[in-house]
Parts: sequence; C-alpha cells; structure tokens
Amino acid sequence: MASPLQFPIQMLFRMTSKQKALQQASDYLGMYQTFLAQAGGKAGQSRNVPKMLGVDEDMRDWSLYQLLEHNTIVNNAITQLICDLAAGVDPSEMNRIDPKNDVMPSADAGPEQVEIFKASVEDHIARVTPLSDLRKTIKVPHPLFGMFNAHMWTCMFSFHLKVHLKQAELLAKGDS
Repeated sequence: MASPLQFPIQMLFRMTSKQKALQQASDYLGMYQTFLAQAGGKAGQSRNVPKMLGVDEDMRDWSLYQLLEHNTIVNNAITQLICDLAAGVDPSEMNRIDPKNDVMPSADAGPEQVEIFKASVEDHIARVTPLSDLRKTIKVPHPLFGMFNAHMWTCMFSFHLKVHLKQAELLAKGDS
C-alpha cells in the first residue's frame, strides 16, 4: 500500500542533488555524534520515546546504541543496493529486506555500535561519491514510497538518518 507521502518524497528526491544528499548524510553523522557525546553513559539505556513520524511502535523502546545498530543495518543495505543498481545488477537477483524484521537491532547492542555506525556512513559517502548516472538506473521498490532509482536511494539514505534524528536527540537527553 502506497504512503500518502509517496509523491512528496519522490518529488523531494528528484529535486535533491547527489552532492546535497551526501552532504546531508555527513551533516547528520555529525549530529548523531553530538547526541552520543551528550548521552555519555546513558547511551545504552532503553527508554520509550513519544510517537513520531517514521518511528514505528516497535522502534520506540530502543537505546541509542540500538538505534545506531538499526541505522547501520539500513545504511549498509541501501549503500549496497545503490552500488548494485549503478553496476546494472538485475533487481530480481537482489536480496529483499523485510522492513519489519531484518532491520531490528539486537537487545545487547553496545558501545561498539558507535564506530560501526560511523563507518557505515563514511563508507556510503566513499562508495557513492564516484558513481555517475544514478538517475538512469533501473528502479526497485521502496516498501512505502514507490519505485526508486539509485539516485532516489541515495537521497533515501540521508532521509532515513534524518527520520531518526529526533529519536536520537530524545534518547541522548534522557527525555521520555
């Protein structure tokens, strides 16, 4: 079922340059690092955050480390998908991710997630920067927002980081 946000999201991504999307990813990484510094020893504590757009019910009771693990899982999947599309890989050969199961963090996510998350964003930027013609690739479906080419997936990467920023901020501050 298509989201009512499908058209606005696709229009936003069409108007966003690859360079802007990659810069946003770098900027959001900096914001996450700020939140981690604010959280200190509280980063491993789970707490319930209020309902917010983009944060499903089963994602509201995570620790900051679990949120980073979730983002890393999504980051790595999107980065690989973009690289595969840019290389002309047939999407029917790609492994599909179940957004309700395959992106959930482990219960024991810990401080190791900080560097793993940082590396996933840096790897994305490094691997996607040299790619060209991302708007000309075949399209594959996003679970909510319709058919995306590699350019739109590049925009989705930073958009996904932004979706969870408020959650990260609340977890860092200890607000619930």
